Amino acid sequence: NGRDPQIKTPYTLNYNLSLQRSFGSNLSATIMYVGNVARHLPTLLNTNAASALQASGKNSTTAAWFPSLGTGNPWLNFGAESGYNSLQAKLEKRYSSGLSYLASYTWSHAVDVTSDSNNGGTPMDAYNWRRDYGNAPFDIRHRFMATYIYAIPFPASSSAFLKAAFSGWQLNGITTLQSGTPFSLSMNTDAANTSSQGTQRPNLLKTPVYDCGAGHLTGCIDKTAFAVPGNIAQGIFAYGNAGRNILRGPHMFNTDMSLFKSFQIRERMKFTFRAEAFNIWNNPEFSNPSANIEAATFGNITSTSVGSRVMQLGGKLSF
Repeated sequence: NGRDPQIKTPYTLNYNLSLQRSFGSNLSATIMYVGNVARHLPTLLNTNAASALQASGKNSTTAAWFPSLGTGNPWLNFGAESGYNSLQAKLEKRYSSGLSYLASYTWSHAVDVTSDSNNGGTPMDAYNWRRDYGNAPFDIRHRFMATYIYAIPFPASSSAFLKAAFSGWQLNGITTLQSGTPFSLSMNTDAANTSSQGTQRPNLLKTPVYDCGAGHLTGCIDKTAFAVPGNIAQGIFAYGNAGRNILRGPHMFNTDMSLFKSFQIRERMKFTFRAEAFNIWNNPEFSNPSANIEAATFGNITSTSVGSRVMQLGGKLSF
C-alpha cells in the first residue's frame, strides 16, 4: 500500500452567471449558467495489477509486474478529475392571493471518474484511469421540480359552522420530473485476465438500442450491441471498449401532496389536522435494469426506485 509521493492539493473551481427579472412585486424569473471543475482528486489504483497487454499465457498473479508482491496493492493517486455544467431556470411567485410557487428546470451534464469507480472500488484499468472518465452516476440531464402552496378559497358564509369546517384549508405539493440515471454494463468473464481489478465492461459493437421503463420491463436493451472482448481460449486478453455509464435508466415522475387546516378551539388552544400522500398518483418508478450482458436477467427491471403510494393522517393539539 502507498500513496503518490508527488501529492497535489485537490481543488475545485466554481463559476456561475445569472440574470434575474422581476414581473411586478411578487413574480420573478431567473436564468443561470452554473459549472465547476475539480482537479487532482484522489482515487485508488492497483499499482501491481496485471495488465491485459502483458497477460497472454499467464494468470492474473504471474502477469503482475511484481508477482511475488501479489496483485492487491492499492496506491492513492491524485490525478482524477471531474466537471459539471448546467443551464438552470427558475420562476418564483411569492405568496399572494393565496398562492405561491417555485418552478425550476435544470439541463446539466456531470462527468467524473471517482464517485463510484466503475461500481467496483477501482478503475477498470489501473494503468489508464481515463477509461473510466465518463458520465457521473448522478448525471441527470433534465430535471424539473415545482413546489407550491395554495390556500383553497371558500365563499363567504354567515354560518359559523360552515366557515369553521370548510374555510382555511391549505394544499401543499412537490412535483419532480427527471430523466433517468446512467449505468454501466458489466460481464462475468475476466476478459482481461486481471481479476484483482474493478468491474470489466464489454465491447461496444454498434450504437445500443434500449428503451427501459413502463411497458418495457424485460429485454429492454439490445444484447447484440455488446460482446465479450478478446478471446480467452486463444490467450488473447483485452479490456472492452464500452465506456462507463453509457446507458440510462427509466425517467421519474413523482408528486407528494399534503392538505391541512387549523381549527381554533379556544383563544389559546387549536387543533391542526394534516393529510399527506407520497407518490399520490401511484406511478411505478422503476430502477435501472440488470446490466450484466452474460446474465439471464440482462435488460430486465426487477425493482422500483420509489415506493408505491403512502397516505397518512395526523393531528396536533396546541395549547
